Amino acid sequence: MTPFNRYENENSIGAVIQARIGSVRSPGKVLHSFAGFTIIEHIVKRIQLIKEFSLVALAIPSSEKEELLAKAGSQAGAIIVRGSEEDVLSRYILAGEQLGVPYLARICGDCPWVDLTLARELAQCALAGKADYIVTTDPIPLGTGLEIISLSALKRIDKLASEPRYREHVTTYIHDHPDQFERSFISAPEYLRNNNCRLTVDTEDDLRFQDSLMASLNTQEAHTIELPEILTHLKSHPELLHINAHVLQKDWRISPE
Repeated sequence: MTPFNRYENENSIGAVIQARIGSVRSPGKVLHSFAGFTIIEHIVKRIQLIKEFSLVALAIPSSEKEELLAKAGSQAGAIIVRGSEEDVLSRYILAGEQLGVPYLARICGDCPWVDLTLARELAQCALAGKADYIVTTDPIPLGTGLEIISLSALKRIDKLASEPRYREHVTTYIHDHPDQFERSFISAPEYLRNNNCRLTVDTEDDLRFQDSLMASLNTQEAHTIELPEILTHLKSHPELLHINAHVLQKDWRISPE
């Protein structure tokens, strides 16, 4: 792939969604049917609503088994970036170089409900300052978050970190060595804070929850729904939350794809 014009993108953010077919707990989940699309198409279309992100890419392993995922992402309008399956850090660096952007929004393929307001506020913070890493530290529902990191910081991690966990989990090195990076933290919107509903897609019961939520919402435009509407709906239908409330969240250092 030919890199995009760096001059045009020099003060912009590229959104990079990391995903793969071979998820550990629910293989193929990103191709699960979701309100008329696959989950990965839904995520791409949702992220495209965030105008602060100039480009949206889907970063996947280069294996032939990922072809259906590549096709789904491309159909939704994502730029497909292929790289190492285990070295996800190198996948992000490759995406950043191909997109020609100084900042990347890191989005995981198990997060179908990235909060649009939080994403915009993180993006505005990134573009207004010079931080290496921009995130909220407020506890928010699983499946709604994202983080922004500079390409230069990723390249520094690439030089400093050789341990597999740092290569696979991208920003773990920053968490373990905070003094080496300029970090910026913002508050999450109030409706997200300390809300423990489970909106991520990691297990079969999570997929059952999403199917039930979609049936309850009865919409073909799920990617456009703002989080306050989702949370209000769940408050009115608490039985939905029981479907996956028992699921134990795996350690965040375990692959999020």
